[in-house]
Amino acid sequence: MNQIPLKDAFQKKLKEQWCSKPKSKYKKNKNITGFYNTKKVDCKNCVQGYMYQYKGYDSQKEKTKYINSTDLSKLREKVKNMGYKWEITNISKAVKTANKENLLLKDLK
Repeated sequence: MNQIPLKDAFQKKLKEQWCSKPKSKYKKNKNITGFYNTKKVDCKNCVQGYMYQYKGYDSQKEKTKYINSTDLSKLREKVKNMGYKWEITNISKAVKTANKENLLLKDLK
């Protein structure tokens, strides 16, 4: 009779559970804009149906601060005026976002 020790059986079961999951179930980067901490959010009240949202951290109040705008260039100005970091994290996504908004990428740097 060939028995697997309990510890090995448990490890084998865990490995099967974790390794058998399809990769699509793992968390993916949801930043589709290509700009640091900026995402596109659905908005029923907006004419275009979406807005851009920047997530910053206010260290004095120790709270997360969200800055919203329907225009990406206006969002950039708001973020920079508040002293938060604004940079391109993914150049190809940033180019696509700028093209959709009929903006030049150099205006968003």
